[in-house]
Amino acid sequence: MAIRELSYVLHRDPDTGADRLTPTTEVPDGVPDGPVERVIAATHRGALSAALSHTRLPHRAGGTLLCSARHDEEAAGVRVDARWAPEGDWPRWPVDSWRPRALPGGPGTDAFAPAGRLWDEALLAKFAADRGERLAPFLADVRRLFADPAGRQIVLAEEDQETVARWIALACASLPVPLARALTFTTAADDPAAAP
Repeated sequence: MAIRELSYVLHRDPDTGADRLTPTTEVPDGVPDGPVERVIAATHRGALSAALSHTRLPHRAGGTLLCSARHDEEAAGVRVDARWAPEGDWPRWPVDSWRPRALPGGPGTDAFAPAGRLWDEALLAKFAADRGERLAPFLADVRRLFADPAGRQIVLAEEDQETVARWIALACASLPVPLARALTFTTAADDPAAAP
């Protein structure tokens, strides 16, 4: 699988409110830059905090996009580091790229967590046990996501993104591997109802 690395800065014009996405590195050959840029702008517009997102691109463009976004004071915008996989099949769960606050990313450093699973079975089992009354309805909703090809959305309201990322990891653990790798998400959205 040939994963392409991309980097952008998303600026919001204070006068018009329009978003402008500027590549900070050359866009590699083969990357469908139009669809990639539209997805990044739609997913991370107005981002006030860091977020990890995983999105399937429209059929013609193909593949999936994994983005790590964070506010960048130096660039006066949102820095979005992205990985595009043309086949759309990651070697691990995309949510495993979540970078907790204890592992800060920044210019010149890896914006994604190191390879490997951040949540082992024991941690996920404890997380699930601590949320017993919410667990069955959540997992039922996750299974229904894949029953409708038009797509559905689950909105998780939590105090922090790490908890949202753990819910996503729990969803992945409950799904067959191909579905876990195909699950699209964002760990934070300023307007969840408008998130793609």
